[in-house]
Amino acid sequence: MIQKLGFIAESDPSATETEVSLDEYYQQNLNNYTLPERYTFEQLYFERKANADEALTAIALGKSSRNFGEFSMLNSQYAFRSRQEIDTTFGSGFAEKFDRNKLDSWQGPYTRGFGISFGSNQATS
Repeated sequence: MIQKLGFIAESDPSATETEVSLDEYYQQNLNNYTLPERYTFEQLYFERKANADEALTAIALGKSSRNFGEFSMLNSQYAFRSRQEIDTTFGSGFAEKFDRNKLDSWQGPYTRGFGISFGSNQATS
């Protein structure tokens, strides 16, 4: 079988593409060969905006973010998540906010269906 396939490949000159045309095809269809942008981030959840504002102020003054946030069914840290995965978890449009975030700075509050969250974008890849 391998010999037959090798023979067919060698005997059909129209099957070979030039490197230039392959590169052009690749560039035109780059989205088919790359992963979507991914985000690694932390989030803090709060039921009330007043608690969220107080936490953000304290974090801005140098307190550890680990001291803040309320219980949630969601994780506090997420790694290598696509925008679609983030929106599925946190609600439509939540991932869009990371496009404006500076790395390693807490941003928010972002109101969601079940409360308020802050996000800190740790990395984008």
